[in-house]
Amino acid sequence: MQEYDSLEILDISERTIRTLTDVIIPSHVKVLKCQKCKLKDLVGLPQQIQHVDCSFNLIKKMKGISNHSKLEVLTCDYNQIKRFNKGDLPQNVRVLSCVGNSLETLEGLPAKIRDLDVSDNNLKSFKGIPDVYKCTCTLNYIDSLLYLQGGICELWCSFNPINTKDHLPKSLKKIYHLK
Repeated sequence: MQEYDSLEILDISERTIRTLTDVIIPSHVKVLKCQKCKLKDLVGLPQQIQHVDCSFNLIKKMKGISNHSKLEVLTCDYNQIKRFNKGDLPQNVRVLSCVGNSLETLEGLPAKIRDLDVSDNNLKSFKGIPDVYKCTCTLNYIDSLLYLQGGICELWCSFNPINTKDHLPKSLKKIYHLK
């Protein structure tokens, strides 16, 4: 993951901000941290942002970022997201962390995601998962490796009722599974 200069990071966390359109974000900022702000969406996110952490907000649906061509890392942990519809996220997102939401499906995720963390959700299968390199999916209800793509090398799937021998992809080099 790319390292950023401290001047390229803006942290507006823990403020009562309901929308990003109310915030002046300088054009040199590449990383935006907006945790615990009571945001309901990301409308107003500037185009130059490459990494955003909007964890611990009130987001139910990703609005306002679908055409952001530079956004590569999205952390939206502990919101209220149930699903991502096709086109909700930019196609160039490479790293997605969506821990502790209410995700019921992986369908609608961009194909270019390589690192995916969807732990502590309501997932029952890998249906719709992109061809990721690494997936962390602890604390879900997944019972089969069916639908995992051929490029996956590392899977962290503890605390799921998974049969780890069922539909095991040949590319999988490491699997971490505790019951």
